[in-house]
Amino acid sequence: MALAHVAAAVVVGLWLAGGERALWTIVALLVEGIRQLAAPLVPTVPARRPAPFVVRLRRPHAWPLLRGVVLVRGP
Repeated sequence: MALAHVAAAVVVGLWLAGGERALWTIVALLVEGIRQLAAPLVPTVPARRPAPFVVRLRRPHAWPLLRGVVLVRGP
């Protein structure tokens, strides 16, 4: 009896795995179809690089060694 339960659990596990794989395949196909339908509707805008974020020291006299240094933050 225990062997029958183990065999049934293996069969149900394989059945569920196949069903889950089929479900995700259908979802992926639907998403790709929607993406292809919506592609002509989305206007193409050329990518622009954002201006660099530059911080200039307001009080250069407070740090005489850092006079003329420009701090740039970001990647």
